[in-house]
Amino acid sequence: ERRRGRKACLTCHSQKAKCSGDIPRCERCLQRGIDCQYSSNSPSVPTEIGPDKGIVRQHIDAFFEYIYPIPGQSFLHRAIFLQNWSKGAHNPHLLQALCGATARFLATNDAQRQKAASWINEAEDQVLRMITEPSLSNIETLLIIIFDRLTSRKFGKVMALSALVVRFAFAMRLNYTDKKLTFVGQERRRRLMWSIFMSDTLLANGRADFTLVSAERIHLQLPCHERDFSFDISVETELLKPTPGLDNQSNIGMMGFLIRILEIRVRIQKFTHEMVDRRNITPQARIELESLASEVRQFSATLPPTYVLNERNFFLRAYTPERTTYIMLHVWWNLCYCDLYRFTIPGFHEALPDEILSDLPSEFLKHCRERCLKHAVDVSNIFESILKLGGDIFITDTALAICSLQCARIITSLGPLVDEPLQRGDIVKKCTACSEILQKHSELYPTSRLLRSKIQEIVRSAERDVRRESDELITGAAEVQPSPGSAIDVNLQLPPRQVYTKHSFLSEIRQMADSHDADELISSEDADRGSSVLAESAEPARPQPQPILQPESTDSVANVSSGLDDRQEFSGDSADYDMTWMLGPDFAMGNAEYDMLMDPFLRMHNGVENGPWNSERFPGPDQNDTFYF
Repeated sequence: ERRRGRKACLTCHSQKAKCSGDIPRCERCLQRGIDCQYSSNSPSVPTEIGPDKGIVRQHIDAFFEYIYPIPGQSFLHRAIFLQNWSKGAHNPHLLQALCGATARFLATNDAQRQKAASWINEAEDQVLRMITEPSLSNIETLLIIIFDRLTSRKFGKVMALSALVVRFAFAMRLNYTDKKLTFVGQERRRRLMWSIFMSDTLLANGRADFTLVSAERIHLQLPCHERDFSFDISVETELLKPTPGLDNQSNIGMMGFLIRILEIRVRIQKFTHEMVDRRNITPQARIELESLASEVRQFSATLPPTYVLNERNFFLRAYTPERTTYIMLHVWWNLCYCDLYRFTIPGFHEALPDEILSDLPSEFLKHCRERCLKHAVDVSNIFESILKLGGDIFITDTALAICSLQCARIITSLGPLVDEPLQRGDIVKKCTACSEILQKHSELYPTSRLLRSKIQEIVRSAERDVRRESDELITGAAEVQPSPGSAIDVNLQLPPRQVYTKHSFLSEIRQMADSHDADELISSEDADRGSSVLAESAEPARPQPQPILQPESTDSVANVSSGLDDRQEFSGDSADYDMTWMLGPDFAMGNAEYDMLMDPFLRMHNGVENGPWNSERFPGPDQNDTFYF
């Protein structure tokens, strides 16, 4: 079937000429210098950002200064974007999103901030109207909108739009190289796909339930140097996993190394999550832990000299946009060690229970805690160096706030525990640096303002008493005993638990799982009645009509039975209606999770070995070949 083309403008349509469909002016009308208008049922043309092109240029420059260096945002080619904008050939929704996101760095009053919010909202609305027409510019627009929604703490939209972006990217095969394109075209698509990967990585925090893009599904080389991308210098880099015998590492840009360390961090998080969720650490896990630590060390050894952390390299970047990428590269490298060893910190909710920690070898605990503390202090030292160089040096990455909080927590918790404990004044000093680095952050980002207040509470607590009562654990003066009723035993097979890092994106959206619709809530009496029925017989019972329930009190707005009455009056009998036929023949839920039903291409295990169809091939014409949504 021939793919339907875009809507043509009125001029091209009347002259039966080929129309590019660009908004607000197609290429043909732009070249001829004539007005370009579309019919009323064509995609609407958004309002202009402003009559003064100088103001728009300020927003564009601010984007490449503050937002472009942030992981997940380094995909636009500056020269090409400016050229298209100057000719009026740009995507208006992309420009709206770009200006709306950067307005937080330029706006001086509430009216300007409200205008910027309207730009973001309109860009989001227009892109969603074109949901059936994925394009590179639409994906770029959505990534910028996701950044703005995340910084504004609108996490529900972040989840929905992130999933949409990933679907768009895979539909356009951005995870593969298109050899027919120019170098800049290939690099633009590569950067876009890797930006989606980095954004997803930072949101999912190693949790498989929330991961949308895995590194194994991206078959692309790493991004090149910014100068090569800017000046269209064709170079070859390496894949995420270097190919033996092929040395193109010198062509990898800083964004490429950042992708590598974030991918290592994903595997570290998966490892620690599994260990903590299972409440156990096996000998095999000890081996894997050392392997991951060795990989992080090896990464540092492979950095080019110009990317190594030292005063000269930072000074050369301090007043350039590259400062954010450079600093975050080394912050994430240190955080990899903190994430790897944080499970040994007593009192942390993301750590192993004290009962299990007490059974681990003391030398192993000592090594893990010292390494974790050392790298948290190293991050604080980076912050101190930035503050000494100048208070106007702004690291714009929003993830800096959560990194600062985690380092402050580690320093105050482990500082008094190691063999050579940190002095009280040093602990306060290091935590204060974690707070001061967020001073400008807290003025622009709501989340940074919240997390900085948490760090300030930590500083005040450290000033009162930093040593606390944890000395007994490290000296062995008091053996840790399981608390009454804890039922903790390392030899027991306990059900897994889910532990989320404090104040992380996942901990913020976890409350969505606790929300319920009104018709989900039943009284305890009804629940007991249902349990007794299930206990009496395992045979499926024929649904029987049930009498209409009368509410006990007409004054109770929250009475659930009144809602049932309304539905029964509308539908007649209240017998349960079996809707599993919509899921295909011979379907049974079994142990499958509900979210698997959202994707018909996932095999659903229904008590049969390989679900409704076998694992060798896709369903044939006689096997569940029709899917219902």
